[in-house]
Amino acid sequence: MESDWNPMAISPKGAEGLMQLTPATARRLGARNALDPTENVRAGTTYLEHLVERFGGDVREALAAYNAGQGAVERAGGVPDSPVIARYIRQVLNFYFQTGPIRQSVATGSDSIYETVDRQGRQVFKNQ
Repeated sequence: MESDWNPMAISPKGAEGLMQLTPATARRLGARNALDPTENVRAGTTYLEHLVERFGGDVREALAAYNAGQGAVERAGGVPDSPVIARYIRQVLNFYFQTGPIRQSVATGSDSIYETVDRQGRQVFKNQ
């Protein structure tokens, strides 16, 4: 959400790329170049999957941890009471459940994300 789909985005706090990974998180997840969209999305989705598992499938807590850090969620005993975090969670979930040409409905029930390459050689991430 924070990158506004700009793969070269760098936040004031140093988070980089499409999924706004901190340099330490990117390195820990194997992204040597966090500004490379493929490496960034691969590392970011791996991190998000870890957070969903860490917080017992609670997507709101996982998103809060992605946005504010795992420690913030653990210290708060759940989603921290913050308008910035609440807005981030709302934006991500609204986009996730959006229908139409930009985002297909998630009513398919598929939980897995698959990485493929299309006929033009572009990397594509799908959930079905």
